Amino acid sequence: MSTPSRSRSVITLLMLLLITLGLILWTSLGPGTRAPSAEIPLPTPVALLPTVTPLPPAPTPLPTPPPPSPPTLFGTEIYVGRVDREAPLAQAAGFTFMRHDLLWWNRIEARQYYYEWPEKESQEIAILSAYGLTPIAVIHNAPDWAQASPGSACGPVHPDALADFARFLTAAVKRYSQPPYNVHHWEIWNEPDAPLVAEDKGWGCWGRPDLPNWGGEAYAELLKTAYPAIKSADPTATVIMGGLLLGCPQDPGALAKCNDHSGRFLEGVLAAGGGDFFDVLSFHSYAYFWDGDLREDFEGSNPDWVEPGGVLAGKVNLLRAVLAQHGLADKPLIMGEGGLLCSPYSAQCVQNEKSVAGPDFEQAQANYAVRLFVRCLALKLDACIWYTLSGPGWRDGGLLADGQGTPRPAYTAIAHLAGLLGNADYVESLASGPVEGHRLRSGVDGEVYDIYWTNQDPGEATVRSVLPVLDGTATDIFGNPIPAAVGFEPVIIGTP
Repeated sequence: MSTPSRSRSVITLLMLLLITLGLILWTSLGPGTRAPSAEIPLPTPVALLPTVTPLPPAPTPLPTPPPPSPPTLFGTEIYVGRVDREAPLAQAAGFTFMRHDLLWWNRIEARQYYYEWPEKESQEIAILSAYGLTPIAVIHNAPDWAQASPGSACGPVHPDALADFARFLTAAVKRYSQPPYNVHHWEIWNEPDAPLVAEDKGWGCWGRPDLPNWGGEAYAELLKTAYPAIKSADPTATVIMGGLLLGCPQDPGALAKCNDHSGRFLEGVLAAGGGDFFDVLSFHSYAYFWDGDLREDFEGSNPDWVEPGGVLAGKVNLLRAVLAQHGLADKPLIMGEGGLLCSPYSAQCVQNEKSVAGPDFEQAQANYAVRLFVRCLALKLDACIWYTLSGPGWRDGGLLADGQGTPRPAYTAIAHLAGLLGNADYVESLASGPVEGHRLRSGVDGEVYDIYWTNQDPGEATVRSVLPVLDGTATDIFGNPIPAAVGFEPVIIGTP
């Protein structure tokens, strides 16, 4: 049995040992001394994950995920905050690609090394995936600490922060490539060729008017960083070079109103070796509705692109020519944004995001929608994305008229076309003079469809004299039976 005196001796001895150890440590380091900073490893990024909550219920019950099907080129975009209501409408219309403004780097990593993943946007990506849609996630905007031009979040990333961008991408791709998100398409910035501005915009803005290739070389360095980071996290991923605005051709013609050299941005990217660091090249293509004669092809409404062949074909031809010069002729193209917008100079146009577009615009929009998607098929693009599904949309471009999901005629026309030609193969052009025609074969049942329209008023004598005689079952752009005759509104002819 221990005695009280022995217990006190043991306690005293332990206290002396602790004091001695403390003195040794204090003497070796000295007051105010710390280990050299070089010996302190960088902190491991901390992911501040939001609390996982059940997905919000859609207005109608979520469907059973459909079986996988080959992606078509039909795509659109939904505003953040509306996915739960509008994803069912996207699925019903036959869209497969769904562009989403998912990753604002400056919001997720405002404080270096700390990630705050967006809860709302994450839930929306999961909803899109549940509806069988293929998300394209857009990544853009640098945090304050990573900006090459202070105050310009949309502009270039500082070279010293490229490693941070790679680390961020690796974490993002690992997170969102897994269920329930299933993101495998990543778009690097949005309209990077837009001119540099000292703002936090959702587009651009790497464009440098003071440089011969508009600053494309700096963007190439971003691609060289992003591509291996994304592929290491998900080898199946598709890396998309951010949708080029292409505000001006390389060599503006006499009719063009632009006078800059922004069309050389891609040349700068490829000259700097960026061509091996993206899988798909995206560009944007908009036409504009004007008051006046409605029987005109709005593809020629952008004067900067009239001489190159129209805003869609002109941009495709330019991009393919530049790619071919660098040995990249087979690089796939997608139209990442497009549609018919109500011109701000039109009396029918949108004012402060409140739709004032009338029936003339809506009918013209439906007509143009069919032309646009058929031309995308003819140009063999990998995707054609209408901006936006959500309405009324920027400059009234939405396929829905409002936030309540009211379909516009263009939505109905696209749904009918996607049902016929969702997996179609382009066969041949049937064009002749003022008549534009295209033959396509359905990838579902092998049915052949001929689609015709005129790009001028068919009432004009010079047009009327060359109209072909058609044979077969004819419908209008909404699927209604009509006489088999060519007019300004597209006519769809099935196999006789």
